[in-house]
Amino acid sequence: MNKHTFLITILIVCLLISINSYAQSDIPSVDISNYPIEAKEGYKIFSQKCVKCHSAAKPLNAPYSGDAWKTSVYRMMRKEGSFITQKEADKIYAFLVQYSSNRKIVQAVETKGLSPIEAGKKVYQQRGCAACHVISGVGGKVGTDLTTIGKTRDREFLYKWLKNPQAVKPASIMPNLNLPDKELKPLVEYLVSLR
Repeated sequence: MNKHTFLITILIVCLLISINSYAQSDIPSVDISNYPIEAKEGYKIFSQKCVKCHSAAKPLNAPYSGDAWKTSVYRMMRKEGSFITQKEADKIYAFLVQYSSNRKIVQAVETKGLSPIEAGKKVYQQRGCAACHVISGVGGKVGTDLTTIGKTRDREFLYKWLKNPQAVKPASIMPNLNLPDKELKPLVEYLVSLR
């Protein structure tokens, strides 16, 4: 092996280690010790296949019920590149239903004393929007780049979209986060300000 090949090999190994460390640190820590076997298996699959885009903030802590989880999981299964089988989707669904029945109620984002735009930015950060969306180069790439969303979308559209994405576009993979108006309205103001 020549020096050039050796250096490239070392760089690739370092890159793979750092990617793996990042992915492992983003896996939500959930106590599954009392879960049924199928839900435990679903958590393992979720940790391997879903956590790349879905952190603990989104959608794991979304206020979904069984039917909403089923819709979301099977929509993602059909998404190109998900590589989730029907059997795996069933187990992920079992985990999410079990988890949502055991978790604590998600606390409202505290925005008292903040301007509407600052409050919306805080909602964006705390509700995990950056897991899928990017603003000015920061965030995920599964969803739309929101860096200049205020140039192309108005308040009315953004409100309707965030209130219920599937009502606007039935095939959308964006989950309905069921945000209360107290969070939804400032989030819209923040997004409209992005130009």
